Order: sequence, then C-alpha cells, then structure tokens
Amino acid sequence: MSQAVDQWSIQSTEHSDHPRSGGSAYIWSQYASVLIFTGSMLLLAQAGLLFSVPETVGGQDVANPLVEEKVDNVVPQVALPNVEPGSQRILDIHRQLAETLVQRFSGSLYFQEFQARALPGQVEVQFGSSELFTLGRATLMPAGEQEVLNFAHEVYKVARDQQIQVEGFTDSVPLVKNAWLYPTNWELSGARAASVLRTFQEVGFPTQNLRFVGYGKNHPIADNEDKDGQPLPINQARNRRVVIRIGTRPGW
Repeated sequence: MSQAVDQWSIQSTEHSDHPRSGGSAYIWSQYASVLIFTGSMLLLAQAGLLFSVPETVGGQDVANPLVEEKVDNVVPQVALPNVEPGSQRILDIHRQLAETLVQRFSGSLYFQEFQARALPGQVEVQFGSSELFTLGRATLMPAGEQEVLNFAHEVYKVARDQQIQVEGFTDSVPLVKNAWLYPTNWELSGARAASVLRTFQEVGFPTQNLRFVGYGKNHPIADNEDKDGQPLPINQARNRRVVIRIGTRPGW
C-alpha cells in the first residue's frame, strides 16, 4: 500500500511549479507524506522495532511490559552440529580403544611400526607382518599368533559389537616358494588376512561381523625398488603389513 501511495504522491507533485505555490498539488503531496510516514510507523511497530520511552513513577523507570515481552520471546538460533544419536559414544569408544592399543602393543616385537588411530566411524590399526609369517606362508607363527590373540582380546573388551575388517598387503617380489598354493601375492595377502581374522572369531566375535581383504602388492606405503629397479629391503618389509579396521562398516 505504501508503494502505491508513494507513486501517487510523485505523480501529483509533477504539476506544481513550486513546492510552496499554494496549489492543490502541494496540499495533496503533504497529505500523502503524512500517510507514508504513518504507514511506515505502523509497519515498524508491527515488526517490534519501535520502543517507547520508559515511563517514570516516583523518579524510577518503569519498563514497558510490551517491549519486555517481545525481548523475552526472542529465542537465539544456535547452529548445532549434525551428530547422529549415539555417534558421540562410538567416537569415545574408538578413541579409548586406539589409546589402549597403542599403549599395549606399540613396543611389541611382532607388530612392527604399530599404529592405531581413531577415524570417523572406525579405528584403523596398522603394523608390519614380517615377524608374524614365514616367507611365502600364511600361517601365523606360534609366538606371533599368541600376540594377535592378545590383540583381539583387547579389542573384544570394548568393541565386541563392532565390525572387523582385516586387510593384507605384501611387497612386489614374485612368489617362488609355495607358488603352487599362492600363485600371486594377491592370494597370499588374502590368506594372511584370513589367518589374522580367525583369531577374532576365536575370542568371540560373531562371523557375520568379520571379513578380510587381500590387496597383494597394491597400495604400497614405500617404494619397493629404487629408480634403477634395485630392491629396497627396508621398504619391502614396511609394505608387508596388516591393516585392521574396527567400527561401523558403511563407508569403508
């Protein structure tokens, strides 16, 4: 409505030679200005943007109850993170588990370069496997098997309802020994991952929560050979490793 009155006011003043000429156009323009001002005040009052001057009684200010009501009814908008129910509890469990595993196994003779960290939805554990398996074999050595069982027990204490995925990795050296059993490093890495995974079943994890993956020589964390094609034994040992993921499976 104020827009229509404003347009009408402009059209009326175009026929006046001077704002104080005393013509009817001047009178109507002043009347329109009053209407515009009054309409604007009404809109501001409806929006709660007008505040009356406090009244005084006995020299003391008396607050306007209408103003107080509007101010009290203003609810601050707080942006909350998009956290699903129970996710904080899971995150706390994963952090606790990662810290416990590092304290317990970081100095193990059988878990070389042991690492454990809490990631979104999971705990990722990584360690070298050279001390767990003999060359070209997928059966855990007795002492190493006991250490893996100890590891599985620690996980079971705080994460028995979680999913477990074991991933096996090898170096790039072609298999010679037991090639009839494991034609490539891919089969060998899968068989080693299955051997580690079996210990989780033994401590009580249900089989429907367990799975293994073999990556073979893929996804190395260090170069297996130098630029001239010569082997790098230290790097090859680092690439022979096991990764265990503990948590919720979707998104892995």
